[in-house]
Amino acid sequence: ELERGEGKPFEGNYAEWLEQKAEAMRQERKADSRLQKTLQSELEWVRSSAKARQTKSKARLARYEEMLDAPQKEELSHSASIYIPPGPRLGKQVVEAKGVRKGFGE
Repeated sequence: ELERGEGKPFEGNYAEWLEQKAEAMRQERKADSRLQKTLQSELEWVRSSAKARQTKSKARLARYEEMLDAPQKEELSHSASIYIPPGPRLGKQVVEAKGVRKGFGE
């Protein structure tokens, strides 16, 4: 399977792949939910913190901004592309034709 530019090998039948895919999606939703909760709590902290920021507060604010700037998973899923280079030449002779004629009319 190719997902978000990353190849994921899988051995088994289609039903097992569907089960594995459903489990991976469940874990992804759980991680996304956790990230959204963290962003929400950090946003509340940014809005309520005092104007005089200390070094620890500045680091926390920088981490919050990094989380906001991180590319979303949906964006990554649409930006992947596959490049397949042309294969090697198989020989010098491309076409062999015997008894070929060209004519017009009768």
